[in-house]
Formats: sequence, structure tokens, C-alpha cells
Amino acid sequence: MSRTYGSIPQIGHQDILKGIEKLAQIVQFRSQLTKAELQEEMEAINRERDSKLFFAIDYWFKFTFEDQNRSIEILKEVDGHIELTEDGKELLTAPDFRVAAFNLLERKSRTNFTLFHDVLQKLDSKVQKGNYDMGTDVTGTIDTWIGNNVTAGAIDCLLCDFEIVVEDGDRWRIDPAQYTYLRGEDKGIVEEIIAEHGNRMDLTELERLLTLDFKWGEEQVGDIIQQLQDENRIATDRYEGKTVIELVTT
Repeated sequence: MSRTYGSIPQIGHQDILKGIEKLAQIVQFRSQLTKAELQEEMEAINRERDSKLFFAIDYWFKFTFEDQNRSIEILKEVDGHIELTEDGKELLTAPDFRVAAFNLLERKSRTNFTLFHDVLQKLDSKVQKGNYDMGTDVTGTIDTWIGNNVTAGAIDCLLCDFEIVVEDGDRWRIDPAQYTYLRGEDKGIVEEIIAEHGNRMDLTELERLLTLDFKWGEEQVGDIIQQLQDENRIATDRYEGKTVIELVTT
């Protein structure tokens, strides 16, 4: 049975997404780069900034190199030189870097740093319930979920980098539109929302939720509902003069 690992290496709590992109770009544009030369490049970037982009370079290597226990595996060492893995190449050629990075982190976190995956599941639940509040301290909120303050800080940074969590006065909240855009599971999200309402809800309320909270257009909402009906995943009914949507269960 393969082993899973929970925490993210101690790579710092700021600009993590930018660090991932910059590191991949260095390797892409510098052929025949050794690990020592890559470290020199990272140190040079750190010196040019008021705050380090690559906090604790050894941990950044643990987070990005292939065959590490808690890694996104975008880099590999071949015959003494650093190259991009297939995941690393796909990251830089994707039409939307942030979507590609989110999908990579989500996929790798299923085994390599499972606390991130645990947080995504918690966010899924909050979004489905329409509860977007993340409190006044996002790291503290995440820490209560996973019991690891260091990894909670890194995840806080990533959620802000992805603009999944945004400031709202003196508190922080989830942006459901951005979160579902990155998740890319529109039909699944609609099904989960209906399930949260007891597998049955008023169509007008569902449409209001999707247009106001998720910022979906009316045409998008209609298309997704129609697709779910065509696939026999939801059905409509009339109750007390209202159209009701219900999940089709087998």
C-alpha cells in the first residue's frame, strides 16, 4: 500500500504561486542547468526582492523535484542537469497558468500533501452550503481544520494567490465564482448544492444562488441545468405552483 504525506514543506507564506512559475521558467530557459546553478539563480532572485521569493531553498527543492514525498513534481535531475517533468512542461504551456497550477496542486495533494486536499474538501462543503466566511485570520481558520499551523500558512498563501479567498472589510471570504472556475466542475457543483438542500429545491432559488453567489450568467445556468436533465441526473416537478429540481437517485 502506498504511503501518503500530509504537510507541505516549509516553503514560506507568500508568493508561492509566483515562485512555482518562476522556478519552472528558469529551468525552461536555461538548458543544461545543474542543481547548484539553479540554487544560485534562486538566491539571485531573492537578493533582488525586499522579501525572499524562495524561502528555504532546500524545502523548495523538496516541494518541486520528482520522487520527493511532498512534491508537485515539476522538476527532475537527469545526468546531473535539471529538466522539467511532463507536469512542469504542461504547467508552462497551459492556456491559463493558474487553472493548470490549481489542478496540479489538487491532483498531487491526494497523496503528496493531503492536508491541502482536506482543505479543498472543506471549501467544497462551505461553498455548497453558501457559507463563504473565512474569519479574520485565514491561517487560523485553516489551522483549526488541519491542526498544522505551518502548512495552514502555506495554504492560506495559495488560496490568496489563486484569489479563492479575498478580503471583505475586516474579514475574509471565499469567492465562490473564482473557486468554481478553478474547480471546473459546474455540473457536479449544481448537484452538490441540490444535495445540500435535501436532494430537492426550488428552481428559482437555485437560479438565484448560481447567478448571484457564483456569478454565472443566466444562459450558463440554463445550459447546465438542461445538460443535467438530458443526462437524467436531475428532474423537474411542480409543487404548489413552483418548479422544483430534484436529484435522480439510483
